[in-house]
Amino acid sequence: MALSTSPTYHDMDVHERQAYLEEETSYDDWGTTLITIGVILLLADLGVALFLGRDLRDGAHFFLKWEVIQTAIAALLIAVGSTMNRRAHTKDDA
Repeated sequence: MALSTSPTYHDMDVHERQAYLEEETSYDDWGTTLITIGVILLLADLGVALFLGRDLRDGAHFFLKWEVIQTAIAALLIAVGSTMNRRAHTKDDA
């Protein structure tokens, strides 16, 4: 699948293209990325809990420890991402 750019990109001159390509990533983008990673980890935990639930109850302690650690990491990523989003929007509103 080829990467397609917007038609306005082709209408820019060299300096405008360079400025467009050098835009920095905002805190809002980083926060959203962290939240997305956290949600993916939580969904993976949910899938493991649904399909390997009996194994977890039967004493597979490694999986249980991994589930707890992964859930804690996911919650931390979501909390940090939400804080970064809130901070980015506070700067925009000020």
